[in-house]
Amino acid sequence: MEKLSKDWITQGLIDFEYKKYLLMAYLQTVKSSFGKVELYPFLADLVFHYRNLQALKENKALLKDSFPKELSLEEFRKLELSYREMVEDDSVMREA
Repeated sequence: MEKLSKDWITQGLIDFEYKKYLLMAYLQTVKSSFGKVELYPFLADLVFHYRNLQALKENKALLKDSFPKELSLEEFRKLELSYREMVEDDSVMREA
C-alpha cells in the first residue's frame, strides 16, 4: 500500500479487522521505505495520521461528556448526586 488516505479510519467499511490490516499494510510500506533511509513522504504522513487519531480520541471524549446523564434514584434518596451515562459506546466506538 503506497499511501493512506486522510480519512482512512472512517472511509468505507468500519470493521476493526479490516482497518487493522489496512494499517499493517501501510506500515509495512513505511518500514520498507525507512529501511532504505527514505523518510519523505512517510514521516510527515505518520505525524499527520498520529495527530488525527489523537484529535479523534479527544473529540470522542468531549462528545461523550456533552450527552445528557441520568440521576441515580438510590443516590437521589441519599441526597447524593450520582450520574449514570445514558449513551453507551457500541462495539465500533469501544475500539478507539
